[in-house]
Amino acid sequence: MVKAPLPSRPHPMWSLTTALVIGLLTAVAVALVVRARVQTGPLTTADLQVFYLSGKAIRTGHDPYLFWLPGAQMSLVYPPFAGLLMAPVSLIPLVGLRIVWFAAVVVALQAIVWLTARWAGVRMTRWWLLLLPVFGVLALLVDPVWQEMWSGQVNVFLALIDRKSTRLNSSHI
Repeated sequence: MVKAPLPSRPHPMWSLTTALVIGLLTAVAVALVVRARVQTGPLTTADLQVFYLSGKAIRTGHDPYLFWLPGAQMSLVYPPFAGLLMAPVSLIPLVGLRIVWFAAVVVALQAIVWLTARWAGVRMTRWWLLLLPVFGVLALLVDPVWQEMWSGQVNVFLALIDRKSTRLNSSHI
């Protein structure tokens, strides 16, 4: 009598990889939908445009503080280092940068959810990993987060850095 081989359990790395792929695909899909649906007026992603133009000004040897956003009296209000960080990003056309930015916001939201859940002691099961993208997208329904994405602000990225540093500091307690 020949015994059938026992079904093997998926490797934990498979679940993590699957969650990451689903998360990234979700982020890109959301970014494309948001970009298609968000009005394209002069102040859409105004902050991102300021970062973009400041980076471009630094890259071309101009003063980022005098680089006004067309249609609004806005220029860089951050230290010059912020403009320097945006210099490489200014090589991407603004239309493409908006999609990359929107996707990065969704990925950052997913990372914040994941770090917070881990900090709270939630056991990372396969289902939890697969639901992370859903929670990241649901966070967009909260108005401050939506405004963050619409205007192109950096607050979600700062929150991610803060969440990560809190996680690192609390692991020593």
